[in-house]
Amino acid sequence: MSENTEPEETPRMSQATFSVTQQVQELQLNGEWLASLEAMNRLYNNFEQLNSLEQVTLLNFYTNALIQLKMWQEAISVFTLMLTVPDLRSDLNARTLIALGQLHSRENEPEAARAYLEEWLIMHGDQPEYADQQARVEELLSEL
Repeated sequence: MSENTEPEETPRMSQATFSVTQQVQELQLNGEWLASLEAMNRLYNNFEQLNSLEQVTLLNFYTNALIQLKMWQEAISVFTLMLTVPDLRSDLNARTLIALGQLHSRENEPEAARAYLEEWLIMHGDQPEYADQQARVEELLSEL
C-alpha cells in the first residue's frame, strides 16, 4: 500500500499583497523611498499572516529602500529577519549572508561580518553554482 503524498503547493502571493508590492515597486522606481517604506509598513503589520513568498518579497523591498536611505542597522535587522523565513531559497540565503557580512563590515563590526561570511562558506562554499561568489566571500574575509 503506497502513501498518497502530494507535492507541497508553492506559496502564491495574495492579490492584496501583490497590489501593495506593485505600488512599492513603482514608488521605488520613482525614487520615492520614504513613501515606499510607509506602504511596506502597512503590509508589515500583518507579517506573521503572510506566507513565505510574501514575507521574502516584502523583506527584499525593505532592504532596497533601507540601503538606498543608508539606514544600515535597519537593513541588518531586515536581512537577519529574512534568514528566519521558512523555506528560504538557497540563492536568497546566500545573498543574505553576503549582504550581512558586508553591512556588518561597513558598520565596523568585523566579528559579526566574519561570522556571516564563514557561515556562507559552510553552507554554500562546496556548491558549484556558487563558485563565482566564493571568491568574493573569500576576498571580503581577507579584508576584515
